[in-house]
Amino acid sequence: MSMAAVLQLSKTDLPEMEFPEDSDIFQLIWCPEEHDDEFGCGPYAKACWRRRQDLRDSVGQPAIEHNRYAEWSNVPRECRLFPERITENPPITDPALLAEVNAWLADNAQHDMEVMQLPPETRAWAYEGVFAESPGSKVGGFVSYVQEEYTPLCIFDASTEHLLTLSSGDGEAGHRWAPSDIPRDSSGNAQCHLVRRSDTCFGDCGSVYIFICRKCSNWPVYALMQCC
Repeated sequence: MSMAAVLQLSKTDLPEMEFPEDSDIFQLIWCPEEHDDEFGCGPYAKACWRRRQDLRDSVGQPAIEHNRYAEWSNVPRECRLFPERITENPPITDPALLAEVNAWLADNAQHDMEVMQLPPETRAWAYEGVFAESPGSKVGGFVSYVQEEYTPLCIFDASTEHLLTLSSGDGEAGHRWAPSDIPRDSSGNAQCHLVRRSDTCFGDCGSVYIFICRKCSNWPVYALMQCC
């Protein structure tokens, strides 16, 4: 099984993220093949918790078979990561409550929608569109499921928790969730094509959710892929 490097995070950049004792670097790798298991079909993921002082400049052989996987859409293109903190709200699954919240926003949040340059035709469903959970790539937060809600159990039937989400196209939600330093056009849409991104696409423009079990001693992770 060949593994591809996907993501590296530093405890210095993300002090809110829980790391095992005596580690300060998190690395996510996975096999780009689609693996069928009880969680569905998606990449096989593995977490590596390391100490910065143990890392070396030379990593030896490439982590993937470039002639086989390099052009695959679930192998990220190398790029730098600039974490940015956001505020999001939990999803609302009760249709009656969701309608009530959207009605309140229509009466009380018009100024916010104007500032965000939110198109008028989208304001009727503003909560799930711009005020609830972010659909993009993120660490922690609320899971923005593409399909039905599902939290996997680990192989020992212990509960897991959402660690991070990787979204197709890096989650370029035009008006609300794009990074603050990305240029926008006259309508407020983020011009994400102007920056170097990972250029991932999971299934039919879906997302990969990484869940972690901290009850197991090695803190294993599990990948759940959902797409339209």
